[in-house]
Amino acid sequence: MYTALYRKYRPQNFAQVVGQETIVTALQNQVNSGRIGHAYLFTGTRGTGKTSCAKIFAKAVNCLHTENGEPCGVCETCVGIGNGSIFDVVEIDAASNNGVDNVRELREETAYVPAVCKYKVYIIDEVHMLSGSAFNALLKIMEEPPEHVIFILATTESHKVPATVLSRCQRFDFQRIPTAKIAGQLLHVAKNEEIKIEENAATLIARLADGAVRDALSLMDTCITVNNGKVTESVVRSVAGIIEKGNLFDLSNAINTQNMEEVFTQAEQILSRSAEVKRLTEELIFHYRNMLLAGFASSNEDMFGTGAEYFEQYKQAAKEIAKEDIIRAIKTLGSTLDKIGKGADPRIEFELALIALCSADAFVEAASKKQAPTQIRPQVQPPKQEERVPQVGETQQKEVQKQEPTQSESQATPKKALEVEESLAEWGNIIEKMAQRDPMLYGLMSTTNAYISEGYVLIDGNDAFMEFMRANNASAELLKDIIEETLETRYAIKPYKKVETDDTSPNIKDGDVETLIEKLERSGVPIEYD
Repeated sequence: MYTALYRKYRPQNFAQVVGQETIVTALQNQVNSGRIGHAYLFTGTRGTGKTSCAKIFAKAVNCLHTENGEPCGVCETCVGIGNGSIFDVVEIDAASNNGVDNVRELREETAYVPAVCKYKVYIIDEVHMLSGSAFNALLKIMEEPPEHVIFILATTESHKVPATVLSRCQRFDFQRIPTAKIAGQLLHVAKNEEIKIEENAATLIARLADGAVRDALSLMDTCITVNNGKVTESVVRSVAGIIEKGNLFDLSNAINTQNMEEVFTQAEQILSRSAEVKRLTEELIFHYRNMLLAGFASSNEDMFGTGAEYFEQYKQAAKEIAKEDIIRAIKTLGSTLDKIGKGADPRIEFELALIALCSADAFVEAASKKQAPTQIRPQVQPPKQEERVPQVGETQQKEVQKQEPTQSESQATPKKALEVEESLAEWGNIIEKMAQRDPMLYGLMSTTNAYISEGYVLIDGNDAFMEFMRANNASAELLKDIIEETLETRYAIKPYKKVETDDTSPNIKDGDVETLIEKLERSGVPIEYD
């Protein structure tokens, strides 16, 4: 029987683990020093090596001939753990064994010493699926564990694990594996299996895998059968339902020229080849993202997940489309993708997005009207002609005074704000730090200024920056984090427009103002207070 590639190339020792160097080093050091913990938590997205590392660690702590923290792989213990013939290493699926009775059975088993190995190792996969009662039973064992027992809890959702359990574990966070490393692993496997695969195809598979080696190997396995063992980029696109880059450039160029007829012609051609609307929307968002990054001088080919040919095309396209238009396209398509996910008609929502992108001026104007804050000014309505009296009564005078801010009150807010405003001297350093964390946001921040005022950082930026921050909460939180790292204080952030004050207005005494207002009101002149 044929063995799937992801099973055949599952890591058997720490050296074969891809992209988790920090975790591998820490586990090897523990084996070398003999400082073995009683409970570990391996958390991270799917396909990043959590269960594989758990099994390798189980081998390493029980191996008879370890070398530099690595299991030898040939002794009886290593072979037995590998083929499942040694029952001292137990793998439990918490998704199907999530009851309190299952954990009680486990607790009873821990009382017995290992039959063959030095340690009994319990690997509990998807541990977040355990019930509340099961977690309580597990906690009881972990509080006072036998010296011969090690627990390794693996999960993709660590936030669902109770804090009482988390606090008793050594936690290791498995990161998404970079696209370049996954592509390198695919080329390595292809060479061993004598599979012909294009480098661009390996890069595309790695990008689609979203940081998971297992997903990448499974997709390559599928692609092998399509073209007699030869994996090309077009084969990968066909199998995964990905649209050709050339079609995406044709569509974005038509949108840029606002040629509505050509836009719908290109979209129809793509969709007629069985491409899903959701997939097309996702690819178009990624296409515009690449275009935006290509406009920055610091961008390089590794950031794109495309070949050198497309990298140059993106750099050329970035010169022809304004960054504001690219950001607007990403936001519009992102909103469309959200609507599609909520059950709206995919085709109609996508076509509406295309119309909005081709009518950029109207779209911007409508958006600005929608988002412009409305200032409501308190107004004092003049009394009706027949109700005017020569002298304002005491009651009417009090009503007017309630609505009418005095001169000192109306000037208090702007004066106070100006007094506490200070230019943020470290803003340049914050912008430079953002260049390493989020190149897209860095490009929008490069022309901004910032001020500090009463617990806020006030950011004076262009409309594109303001629009981007309003639509991306994650970017706003990242900016707050970097500000906190730099200033050692957590600040809220606000959009801000620097307004110069005008000190040329004449000074008028409060008594003169009140007298003037009273005379104007008696004459029926409407008064507005800013």
